[in-house]
Amino acid sequence: MPTEDEILKFSQTIEHLAKTSNLTIMDSIIAYCEKYEIEIETASSLISQKLKQRIRQEAQELNLLPK
Repeated sequence: MPTEDEILKFSQTIEHLAKTSNLTIMDSIIAYCEKYEIEIETASSLISQKLKQRIRQEAQELNLLPK
C-alpha cells in the first residue's frame, strides 16, 4: 500500500507531465508507466482523489463517460 507521500508525489508528477507535454491526465499516466516500466494496475493505487476527478472530467469531455 503506497504512503500518502508517494501518492502526492505521483499526482504532482502526473500533473506536471500533463501540463508540460500537453497530454491528458490519462495519457500522462500511461506515458509515465511506459517510461518507468510500471504496470498500469500498480499505478492505479497511486492515483489520488483529485486525479480521479480530473480523469472523470476528461472522460466526460471526450464522451467516454456520460455527463
